[in-house]
Amino acid sequence: MWWSEERIRWYERASNATGFHRALANVLEECITKEESILELGCGLGYVSALLAMDGYAIKATDIDKRAIEEARRIHKLDIFSTLDAEKVEDEADVILLLYFGRISENDNLHHYLSHAHKRLIAVISEHRGQSKELRKNSEEPAKTENHLKRFDALRWERIAFNASFDQPLSSYDDAAAYIETMYGRERMAEYMRYVRNEDGRLYLPNEKHSSIFIIDKGGIAQ
Repeated sequence: MWWSEERIRWYERASNATGFHRALANVLEECITKEESILELGCGLGYVSALLAMDGYAIKATDIDKRAIEEARRIHKLDIFSTLDAEKVEDEADVILLLYFGRISENDNLHHYLSHAHKRLIAVISEHRGQSKELRKNSEEPAKTENHLKRFDALRWERIAFNASFDQPLSSYDDAAAYIETMYGRERMAEYMRYVRNEDGRLYLPNEKHSSIFIIDKGGIAQ
């Protein structure tokens, strides 16, 4: 599974050091109500779902990775997390939430996820791959998703931009090297190490994360 001990440690530190998940939760709260049931699929460590739950939203969060779910429970101390394969999901909710997960432009994924939503599907998709604006490459997924949605004339949806800092704190240059090798491969070590910053005793790899949020209504597509 993707969530190794090191990946969990790095991600936890990045979330604690930035306001990324709080900012994303704030935007999502403009798209949902506390009267609606919400189900996040592929929640990973569950930071956004935990914030929504603490803000009073009726949310459950799932992931196929048992280790991720165990860590989510440890970190957040909330009884909203469970292990579930999103491809075999049977649960339904007013809102299905996909955060950097799901690829709704591929296969029958759009129909699959919408079939479990009573009202709408919300998908957050990264605009790029990699960190540091000098090195990252634009992702084709947001454009592919928009083009896929346009195929359905009666489908009502909107796309909004979300940008926020998700810098990666690092404990040492050895930690930086381990992070870069794990995330991007040894062959990209030299180019990424150039962008590791040491400012006021704080070592980190900058990451201004750009995303698109797709809000897709249930109606307008044959189930």
